[in-house]
Amino acid sequence: MFDARAIKEACNGMLPVRTYDEIYRRALTADEGIFVEVGTAHAAATVCLARALKDSGRSGRVYTFEKIFGGTREAFGGVHENVQIIQDNLSRFDVEDVVELIIGDVRDEAAQVPSDARIALLFLDADGRIDRDFELFFDRMQLGGQIYIDDVRNAARLGLDGTKGLAARFKIDQKHRISYLLLDVFRRNGLVGDGDFVGPDTWAGTKIANAYSIVPHDEIVEAYRDLVFADAEMPMVPGRRMAKRALKWLLPASVVEQIRDRRERQRFGEN
Repeated sequence: MFDARAIKEACNGMLPVRTYDEIYRRALTADEGIFVEVGTAHAAATVCLARALKDSGRSGRVYTFEKIFGGTREAFGGVHENVQIIQDNLSRFDVEDVVELIIGDVRDEAAQVPSDARIALLFLDADGRIDRDFELFFDRMQLGGQIYIDDVRNAARLGLDGTKGLAARFKIDQKHRISYLLLDVFRRNGLVGDGDFVGPDTWAGTKIANAYSIVPHDEIVEAYRDLVFADAEMPMVPGRRMAKRALKWLLPASVVEQIRDRRERQRFGEN
């Protein structure tokens, strides 16, 4: 039986449990073909996609790309340590036989996806440069193929880089905003449908045009130019960060997850 909570906890998943549930549910209905994921992390979404592929009885594989270095991966060690974590997670959920883990920059390694394979589902959760990923894989997707893009929000994120008093520095994360701006370009040019959100920042839609080349290059460049000015959210000021850590010590993980889910439902006007 599919257990999104168990997958999230075992694979250090960053998305809400209900988002993993929805990704799995929709992936069950994907057309025949392969799945491509850019941004494996520790394979939470990978496992959801692979389980959907196996549970549906369809043939195919999940090709997942992860460059390892940078971001949250470094907290778990180097390339070898992170690869071992991913492989252990794939084995734990019995999907290693349908997953092709590809380590390296996706632009350098994209050719490892067989040229004759048709892509039925594309899942993007890397660095926000989704124009690169569309350029690499969009034309090989089936019309109506499922597309998921995580971290889509019209705001930058402001955080603290380090905690050494006055030596601490702010960091500005524009991944959410560039994903939002580029997705807007793709929708306006009829590349993808309007879609919907299956989580706070996870967009889901379908391919409705044949070729990525219909998107004017100038509009892609303009999206990056729009990063010059942006409103910024600070999701975790130091006091809230300490409170969150305290909650993790004092409350069971399931209770913390329920609190987070309730906050997200309130944000999206759900009951």
